[in-house]
Amino acid sequence: MGFDKADVEPYGGWQGFLDAHVGNWGDDRMVSDVVLMDKDADGNPTVVGVETEFENGSSTNSFIARPLDPVSYLPSVSKSEGINFGPARMAWLDITWKTVHWNDLKPFEFSFTPIIMWDITKPNCLKTHGIVPLYENTRVPSDEEYEQFLAGNPPWRLGGSWAQIFLQG
Repeated sequence: MGFDKADVEPYGGWQGFLDAHVGNWGDDRMVSDVVLMDKDADGNPTVVGVETEFENGSSTNSFIARPLDPVSYLPSVSKSEGINFGPARMAWLDITWKTVHWNDLKPFEFSFTPIIMWDITKPNCLKTHGIVPLYENTRVPSDEEYEQFLAGNPPWRLGGSWAQIFLQG
């Protein structure tokens, strides 16, 4: 998804990167997944996993939705039996990506996304994501390394983010 500054600088920043990659993710490492919980018409729990088709990444990675067991969260069907809806750019993914760049998140920093209306699962509500950046080096940075982050010269490549979703009914 072009999280790292080195990925977006040739395009004039993160918005230019997004504009230049409307039909793809712009990075062969792109992977993503989300678990959606809801209830069916009878009030029984439903759990759906939405994940990218290729686990090792692809700049044209498609999303596949498939039911998950509501207890174990393991897929109930194979990926080939899931619903493939292409490399759709979903609002939750875009707002995560933008939040990382708006806030220039460094190791151990945290930020909330702007609040959006959630209508994918019930109850419809307001929602925000808590975002943590994921760097390719996962150890605690030394004081010198952290100073490099603060100076805008990160010693490690930003590889993605983790989001926890908060719903307000």
